[in-house]
Amino acid sequence: MKQEDKPIILEDTSKLSMDQILSKEKKRIKSDRFIPRYFKERNLGIVKIQSETKNKYIYFRKDPVYNYHLISKTTRNDLVEDLLNEFEQLDEDWFREDYGTEELAIKELHKYLVKSVERVNTSINDPCMPLVYKDERGASFFNYFQNSNLLVNRPEVPDAENKFPIIKEVLFNICERNQTYFDYVVNWFAYLYQDPTYKFSTSILFGGDGGTGKDLFARVSYKIFSIDTPSSHGCCAIANSGALNSTFKYQLFDNKLLVVANEISENESIYKFSTQLKEFITEEYVSAERKFCDRYNAINRTKWIFFTNKRNPFVIDETDRRFNVFCATQPINKFIPFETIMKFKDDEDGIFTAEVEAFCSYLNKYPVNKLLAFRPLVTPAKTDIIMFYMRKCRHKIINIMLNNIVRWKTNTTGSYFSLKGMFDLYSPDTYTMDMSSTDTKAFSRLLKANGFEVEKRTAENVTDTYITIPEATIKEANLLTEEAPATTTATEEEHTPATIDTNKTYTLEEIKQYLKQIHKDKDIDSILKQEKKEGRIYEARSGEYKFNNTESK
Repeated sequence: MKQEDKPIILEDTSKLSMDQILSKEKKRIKSDRFIPRYFKERNLGIVKIQSETKNKYIYFRKDPVYNYHLISKTTRNDLVEDLLNEFEQLDEDWFREDYGTEELAIKELHKYLVKSVERVNTSINDPCMPLVYKDERGASFFNYFQNSNLLVNRPEVPDAENKFPIIKEVLFNICERNQTYFDYVVNWFAYLYQDPTYKFSTSILFGGDGGTGKDLFARVSYKIFSIDTPSSHGCCAIANSGALNSTFKYQLFDNKLLVVANEISENESIYKFSTQLKEFITEEYVSAERKFCDRYNAINRTKWIFFTNKRNPFVIDETDRRFNVFCATQPINKFIPFETIMKFKDDEDGIFTAEVEAFCSYLNKYPVNKLLAFRPLVTPAKTDIIMFYMRKCRHKIINIMLNNIVRWKTNTTGSYFSLKGMFDLYSPDTYTMDMSSTDTKAFSRLLKANGFEVEKRTAENVTDTYITIPEATIKEANLLTEEAPATTTATEEEHTPATIDTNKTYTLEEIKQYLKQIHKDKDIDSILKQEKKEGRIYEARSGEYKFNNTESK
């Protein structure tokens, strides 16, 4: 049926009163006036976010691909000024036909913003939800999520598998030129592309030497998930170690489906940093913070790809189920001419864009093995990182034992170190694995993974969970001090050192034992009180004491 042949359907007004008919007519006339017509014709929208303390009004243009383009986020008065400026640029007499005078038109604009714009309770960033919606509880939201063009308008390229030779060569090279690794990464990336909002808990680390092609594939990943505007990265975040260690991490999760983490490297809080990465990869919500705003739980639908030239960028434990690690060694210009690489990077003759579109077309039709994507590969590169940090961790624990011989406990079977004591000494900024500040069970798992025996036992009449001190460590201690605990039953005098190290901390019981050794049968509590009063012994932190440089009398 032609457009002009369609029947005109008239509204039945026979059951309406005259007042109702007049009211409906007034609404129709108002909706045809300049102000509402201006927004409707240009696909513009305004939403008021009631939970905001300032800048409550969001002025945007609706978009079928990106969902919206933000024009401004401002106050009502500032929005009125901006709109008046837009109207005047269109027509200096914009107000005359529908409103008569400019004064009346401005009043109507204020009235429109107060009564006619859509109101929502709060804003959110959720890739799975529409631009404006209500949840099952009736709460309403404005959704800041912006999509990517290549995720919405998925390319259809004939014979796509053979249309991205540079990307294929680059990916094969950073997968160590191993076909099994290459097939795994393609399957993983295809799953990500076909179902980008699904949160699966594995990630990929491309490591190795510089010049192997990691940066080229990072560009490809970013292109697929980004928006070609300078004001937004779209649903892809670019992060380095600084961004990952920043207090304000909201930019990694709000509006994001993919995080491309470049040049991740070792840092002082490597263990804590590694634990945070695990949370980012697996948790559905992460605690985030904006400047000048309270912390909140951000929706986390991100998948992570890491690129680094470092051999051991972060801790991976031997039971890990998250990371796939590949370590490239061969330069990419060995397989692709340098001139071709430069043309690809610069998108000369559209070569970069064409290959990315062909790659997307190939991924979109790839037969994904979802189960495979959830099972990380055990590669030599991953094993190397695991072993590096296990050796580093074991070395630190042995050093703590040797530097705190005064804390050793003994019985007829051996020498031991309190698990809780070791946990407290294992620096708070180096918590590792899945350990929180109070989780000694996770710390116990870490010790066992590093070859230490940990179990409940009685030593020197104290029942506790102890770490068995290795024989080699006991022998080394015997070389350092004449007073090292023996592997047989020790008396209090044998256990207490003859000298005190002013750089170390001691428990109250250890302080008393030391004073007993000096003062024999005297009232130790009184002596301790006097020593503390005169400043020769002081409490360094709760439950731990130090000696001043002045010797105890």
